[in-house]
Amino acid sequence: MKTNAQSSIIKWGIAMLLFFGVLAVNAQTANPGLIKAALTYKYALNVDWNNEASITKYTFGVLSNDAEIIKGFKSLNGKSIKSKPLAVVAFKSVSELTKVDVLFVDETFSNNVKQAFSAIKGNNTLLVSDKASDKQSVMINMIEKDGQLKFEVNKNNMFTEGLKVGPKLLLLGGSELDVAALFNETNSNLEKEKETVKNQIKELAAKEAEISAKKAEIEKQKTEIAKQQQAIAAQQAEIEKQQAEIRKQTAHLNELEGAVKAQQAALAEKTKLLNEQISKIKEQETAIAAQQEEMKKGKELLEKQMAAIEETESKIRKQKLVLAAQNANIALLKNINYVFAVFFVLIVFLAVFVYRSYQAQKRFNKQLGEKNAEIEKFAAKLEIEQELTTNSIRYAKTIQDAILPQHSNMAMHVENFVIFRPKDIVAGDYFWFHHVAAAGYEPERVFIGALDCTGHGVPGAFMSMIGTSILNEIVKEKKIYSPAEILHLLNYGVMHALKQGESDNNDGMDACLVLIERHKGQKPKVIFCGAKRPLFYVTPNNNVIQELKGDRKSIGGAIRKLREVEFNNQELDMEPGTMLYLTTDGFIDQNAPDRVKFGTRKLHKVIHEVNKMSIDNQKVAFEKALDEHQGTAEQRDDITLIGVKVS
Repeated sequence: MKTNAQSSIIKWGIAMLLFFGVLAVNAQTANPGLIKAALTYKYALNVDWNNEASITKYTFGVLSNDAEIIKGFKSLNGKSIKSKPLAVVAFKSVSELTKVDVLFVDETFSNNVKQAFSAIKGNNTLLVSDKASDKQSVMINMIEKDGQLKFEVNKNNMFTEGLKVGPKLLLLGGSELDVAALFNETNSNLEKEKETVKNQIKELAAKEAEISAKKAEIEKQKTEIAKQQQAIAAQQAEIEKQQAEIRKQTAHLNELEGAVKAQQAALAEKTKLLNEQISKIKEQETAIAAQQEEMKKGKELLEKQMAAIEETESKIRKQKLVLAAQNANIALLKNINYVFAVFFVLIVFLAVFVYRSYQAQKRFNKQLGEKNAEIEKFAAKLEIEQELTTNSIRYAKTIQDAILPQHSNMAMHVENFVIFRPKDIVAGDYFWFHHVAAAGYEPERVFIGALDCTGHGVPGAFMSMIGTSILNEIVKEKKIYSPAEILHLLNYGVMHALKQGESDNNDGMDACLVLIERHKGQKPKVIFCGAKRPLFYVTPNNNVIQELKGDRKSIGGAIRKLREVEFNNQELDMEPGTMLYLTTDGFIDQNAPDRVKFGTRKLHKVIHEVNKMSIDNQKVAFEKALDEHQGTAEQRDDITLIGVKVS
């Protein structure tokens, strides 16, 4: 029995002392911090984690008090491992260590490797140490030999922590440890460990009993998981059913858009005909005015002729006095006959002119009456077609309202209010919400977004439906939870959906996207990413309005089209009770009757006054401020404002 125990311990000791070498690097010619950071990064590239599928971001920890070492590792920020982002955190002592994917232990902490190994045990963490003497507590250990950095590997420790050595790691220039020497060292310490082994055997028996109990518990949990999987399958079937209904509604909306476009084309054609008829009427009015002017001139001519006649009569009367008495009667008779003849001719001419003018005016009045009747008939038809178009758009609003998040669902997971006012019946603004329950080490996640599409009305509504569909695919189906990565993929999805790489389409959207992560026993974490939109927030301990600015880039719609667009996350640990405000530009751009905009300064003033009120009272206060500012002015854009209380 003793021989078997000793043999098992010897085998365990040999397995614990397996290492492989590291790439030789000249430690005299470069910054040691940069070299060690670069080597650690290369090690990580050639190691596989059993839990890689659940890792969204690789975290490198560095345990060191050396500023150069920390600076070297900080230079890795922004790199990626297996297409996932990399972030670096620094620790000053073993007691500060938290869960990371890779931990580098500096030479100054080489005597604390065993404590560090214990601290990370069970977290799938790759431990990289620098000149550690305790070979049984290392995974990858840097050593200096002949003035060069090399490395040695403890495969057993890596395997125990769920790590697998990649096939290319040994090709970097690593070398395995001297197994015989390690065996001799282990054998010399064997006697000292005998008593420890006896105690461990007793503890092992106790642990086996504990393991049996845990196995029973695991079987019980497996049964519960199977039930949960059945429930999840039922939920997935319901989701697929809802997605099919959404696709059906989208197809119907496409049909409505075609009908609207056809009606708009017909309306444009009829408007053109109406304008032509109005132009003809104006031409006829001009002709009538010309005829009236001609009649006026004729009247003036007639008046001149009458004056000439009177002057002639006066001369005749003077001549009567001179003529002889015997010729007076004859001359007078002749003059009177002449006057009557001329006067009669003029009267006939005037009567003919007036009669022709009257007939022309009568014909014009008849034509004008017919044109007016046609215009009234056309206007009535236009009114009917306009009503049909408006009814179609109202139906489209019911579809858009069904796609937008329901307040009852949002209120189950976060305290909030939403002010949503389309400029027209349907909107280019939209808001988006998704909740992910906590699972294992994963926190509870709440996503909230306020987005503003190019344009408003029917075109904007189509863009909002495209954006909602792409966001659901990214987060709900692909389970991508980084706001920056979500906006990056949304940008690609919009350009792909609108074929912006091969068409002249230039539509896009601005976005304010917030993720609230809730870890049990920790402060909530808020991760924000914006595309030309900021996030305003006020903590419960003060009344100072703070702003996180978004990236100066839009989603889709750019002339650059196929160029890669990267967005950046901004993370904050928030006090419970902090108020977040997400808004599109419609609120601050709204005009008053004197054309003065609401503006960011006035928005800050309202937030300052209301942020300590209840959620419902805040909504009432914002709406009152907007209504008082807008007054009788026309709404110029879609308006969206969301308030969220962090808890």
